[in-house]
Amino acid sequence: MAVARTRGDAIALIDHENEPNRVLAGVGSIYSEIKNEQYADGTFGAMFTPYASYTCSTINDLDNMVQVLPASYAYLVNLGRAIQTSPNWLAIAGVNRGIVAGIDSLQPRQALTNTIADMYQPTENGTAINAITDVKPYGLTIWGNRTLARVATGLTAEHFLNTRNMISDIKKNAYSVAKSLLFEQDSDALWLSFKAGVSPLLEQLIAGNGISAYQLNRLKTKYNKKPLGKGEAAC
Repeated sequence: MAVARTRGDAIALIDHENEPNRVLAGVGSIYSEIKNEQYADGTFGAMFTPYASYTCSTINDLDNMVQVLPASYAYLVNLGRAIQTSPNWLAIAGVNRGIVAGIDSLQPRQALTNTIADMYQPTENGTAINAITDVKPYGLTIWGNRTLARVATGLTAEHFLNTRNMISDIKKNAYSVAKSLLFEQDSDALWLSFKAGVSPLLEQLIAGNGISAYQLNRLKTKYNKKPLGKGEAAC
């Protein structure tokens, strides 16, 4: 998570160990170890649970085979499917984008009920993990879209994984545009070129209800108020 924070345009998916015999709630559960943690870089990470059996095909073995994989696998598969038709800033959870394909059964001996899945998503005084649970009549579904940022008294943007993905997209786009304009003369024309490069994505975010508005400002100092060096720019 610290590496993702340093980059500013990535997330870390944290997998816990696969211990099927552990209880799912209360003392001794995975969640009992997570809920009171306050991770310094929690907004840049997320955890999914539990491990599950999946029917998969591999390059070396084209026949379907059952493999036990962490819940982050389900998230990545669903994300890969969703972004083919949906914006990256929509939550990979719920019955529209969270139904897990190829899943056979969850690993825990205890049933991971909807009540337990909801308990993993505190709205105050706790840290969240995202569970796969049986949502009738749809089947096994990712039920949660939260980062590992601890909630104090209320949810904010940093507590939602799709928001973090959206910010990562904005940063990656701004970096690519800035890199394409490197070594150009610092002028009004350069600023117009930069705005022309980043505005299409921001307009898409507005059209897709990712953001409600945006404003691009050309700054004369860095964010820490120190003067810009030669060849530097800030926005």
